[in-house]
Amino acid sequence: MKGRSLVVAALVGCLLVVGTGSARAGCWSHTEDELELAKLTNATRAAHGVKHLRLDPQLSLVARDHTHDMIQADRLYHSTYETLAPVLTGRWLAVGENVGSGGRPVSLHEEFMGSVTHRTTLLRKRWDRIGVGMITVGQRNWVTVLFSDGGDVGTTLKPPAC
Repeated sequence: MKGRSLVVAALVGCLLVVGTGSARAGCWSHTEDELELAKLTNATRAAHGVKHLRLDPQLSLVARDHTHDMIQADRLYHSTYETLAPVLTGRWLAVGENVGSGGRPVSLHEEFMGSVTHRTTLLRKRWDRIGVGMITVGQRNWVTVLFSDGGDVGTTLKPPAC
């Protein structure tokens, strides 16, 4: 059986952990800001000769859930195996994560591109899917961006009502 990994981009390094499982989320609606950040990410990847990422609703649901948790804690932090293993399922092989907070999606994207570790995660060739979870509190956007490879991603989280 192939191993799975979670690659978490931090300002100073990366973390590698393992995950398993399978499930599906139903209805999902991305916000305009989430769509914009995904488009900016794909445009940057295209400019660097890296394949387009499919915006995945299950991965986005997990990303938005983590963003909500960061807001509740009033701090940025990365997911861990212990927090992702119960909710992230499917056939993925590896997952990467960028987290941030700030202004508009374009400024958050520029911040990610200005960090070697975040840029490396964003431009990693193996990714085929992206999940974006952005929540605005006042004038501040909080965001979790998850990247995955290996195909189908699922979650045990329940999607919001349609």
